[in-house]
Amino acid sequence: MAIKHLKESKSAEAHAEDDARTRGIVEATLKDIETRGDAAVRELSQKFDNYAPPAFRLSDSEVEAITSKVSTREMADIRFAHDQVVKFAQAQRDSMLDIEVETLPGVVLGHRNIPSSLSAAMSRAGSSRWSPRRICPSPRPRSPRCRASSQRCLPFRVSRTRA
Repeated sequence: MAIKHLKESKSAEAHAEDDARTRGIVEATLKDIETRGDAAVRELSQKFDNYAPPAFRLSDSEVEAITSKVSTREMADIRFAHDQVVKFAQAQRDSMLDIEVETLPGVVLGHRNIPSSLSAAMSRAGSSRWSPRRICPSPRPRSPRCRASSQRCLPFRVSRTRA
């Protein structure tokens, strides 16, 4: 009996065209944000989320009003999830140590963790493909090297020294 395919995958050429289109849209969007800053972010927020507040930064009273609507159970769940993420991130950070082992006299094996000024993450790009996306190339939040003027980056330290 012949195999009946319910759904065929796109060809490699079609995937390449989709990737090129997506890349073009993302690059144009980031360039617009870099050029026009918060005005571009406001337009995107309105377009995709139908959300255009007077200011994107919430006041203390607005934060209090919003958090007061969250139930005690939901707040406990949020705190639990936060604690789990922090605990795992700390374990990951603690595991990034340089290693050097002399397995035999004169034979030294090991690895070094060398900081980079770039980082990447994997994000979905299509129905079943993963592709790397650059996050923030700057070690300082909201620096001129950030691709997006409104981008919120977590600060990280980059060592420029070589061992």
